[in-house]
Amino acid sequence: GGAGDGGVGASGVRAVAGGGGRKLRRVCVLSPSLRAGVAERYPTVTTTVDFERVLADPGVGAVAIAVDAPNHHRLAKATLLAGRHLFVEKPLTLTLDELDRVMAAQQASGKLLAPHHQAAVSPPARKLRELLQQGYIGVPQAVRIRDKGYYGGYAIIHQGCHARALAITGPGPARSACPTSFPCPAG
Repeated sequence: GGAGDGGVGASGVRAVAGGGGRKLRRVCVLSPSLRAGVAERYPTVTTTVDFERVLADPGVGAVAIAVDAPNHHRLAKATLLAGRHLFVEKPLTLTLDELDRVMAAQQASGKLLAPHHQAAVSPPARKLRELLQQGYIGVPQAVRIRDKGYYGGYAIIHQGCHARALAITGPGPARSACPTSFPCPAG
C-alpha cells in the first residue's frame, strides 16, 4: 500500500509496482488527476482518497508514505498500530515528541520502520558511490551545503540530510561537522 501525491510518491509507486516479489495493492492519492494516472498506469491497483482503507486491507503487509511532512507522524503511527511494516520518506517527523510517539508505536507493533531519503538512491547518487568504490574519486574531505533560499531557508533539513546520506553511504561517517563556516575545526 502507499500514500502520496507528488513526485516522490509517484516514484515509490513505480518502484513497488516494478516487481521484485512485491505486489502493489492500494494507493491513497488525494489529487483526482494523479489518482486517475495511477489507475490508468496500474489497472490492477485500487486507488482511494481514504488512507484507512489502505490499512484495513488484510493483503497490505507494508505501507510507503510520501506525503507532506506535517502528515508523516499521523500516518506513520496509524500504519504501525495497524500492524503494517512502514517505509516513510524523510523527515520521519517534525518534532521530537512526534518521533517518540512513532517509535513507541513501532516498539508496540514490532513492525519494521524504514525512513527513506529518496535522493540517496537516485541515479546520480548510485553513480557517485560506484565511482568512489572503484577509486575514481578520492575520499571526500568536506561537503558544503549552501542555503539558496529553497524550502523557506530550511536547506540543512531538506537538502542537508541528502548530502549526509550520500556521505555515509559513500565514503563513510563524517569525523566532524560544522554548520556555519569553513574550515571546520579538526575532529
